[in-house]
Amino acid sequence: MFQVEFRRGRPAAAFGQAIRIVLGALGSAVGAVPTGNTGGTNISMFKRMPVDLEMQNIIDGRLPSENTRRFHP
Repeated sequence: MFQVEFRRGRPAAAFGQAIRIVLGALGSAVGAVPTGNTGGTNISMFKRMPVDLEMQNIIDGRLPSENTRRFHP
């Protein structure tokens, strides 16, 4: 997200992402990072969000099932 905002030429959003990177690393070290958070600057870094079923399967080491696979054109 930092690179995206940097490439878009949005310094305030890129700075916000840099802060999230630092605080996220600290939060991970103490187990305080919420699951499923997408990391966008328009979402609180403390908000828990649902994890997509396909992503959860990948995290758990399972292959995505055919009915949850998404195709992108």
